[in-house]
Amino acid sequence: MNNPQCIVLNPSDNVGILIAAEKKGSLISVSGIDSNIEIILLNDIPSGHKIALRKIEENNPVIKSGQVIGLASGAISGGEHVHNHNIKAIDNSFFSFDTIKKAASYHNNDIADLPKSFMGYERKDGRTGIRNYLLVISSSNCAASVVKKIGNYFSEKTFPGKNIDGIVPLTYAGGCALSKGGSSFHVFSKTLLGWLDHPNVTGAVIIGLGCEVITEKNLEIQYRELRGSKSENIPITSFSIQEAGGTQKAVEKGIVEVEKILNAIPVFERREIPLSSLILGLNCGGSDSLSAITANPALGIA
Repeated sequence: MNNPQCIVLNPSDNVGILIAAEKKGSLISVSGIDSNIEIILLNDIPSGHKIALRKIEENNPVIKSGQVIGLASGAISGGEHVHNHNIKAIDNSFFSFDTIKKAASYHNNDIADLPKSFMGYERKDGRTGIRNYLLVISSSNCAASVVKKIGNYFSEKTFPGKNIDGIVPLTYAGGCALSKGGSSFHVFSKTLLGWLDHPNVTGAVIIGLGCEVITEKNLEIQYRELRGSKSENIPITSFSIQEAGGTQKAVEKGIVEVEKILNAIPVFERREIPLSSLILGLNCGGSDSLSAITANPALGIA
């Protein structure tokens, strides 16, 4: 029992998480409950999937991490694979913040020795950056190749004296055949504007083909409207491949526009900034079944 093959996260759980893929008939050691047990698997079960620790009657809760995650759609035997083929959705009545509080484990972390500040870049609008990037953005997939070629041109270059961390090409696999005003149109526009308005972005060149629904000029206008009366706008410019005269000329023009911005921006200097100004962006890695064991607790502590 020194090498458990199945992990149980809470004593009330009736399912465990299989560490590695195992075959039907395998004898599995289970760790993390009041007493260690062994279970014979009734199915071939993939890594990271759930197995029933004991029989779960039809319509009874399936419990993981002390939380009800669904109801058994039929009787589930101990050692059986528990997945969407035998779990059904439940209504909100099973969930409450009180239940989560009782199941959660809270830690009072000692922060006495942690730094109270960090070295960052203070922006004129009060936000804080930790890097300085200049973006080259395609307003649709039609301009992606041009944007990538411009990025490649600058990929090996350094920018001494400016504290610029790099020229970042951002491309998109759609953006052309969109319904103007539709949900995809709004999500795409919002995403591009979010990139432009990021505190780590210090300049941008937007490039389109010239006939898209979302045009490079419109994105530039939307950015300026978004910023409104805020005290600082990043230097930003836009053009289309068609008005530049084709792909190669667009690449050449893009390089010139990036260099213009590089010459115009100030020298960025880091200064000491309170730690409360630091914003952490968390990205879900796909919510695999081990997230709750490793990634989520680590991010919570951080």
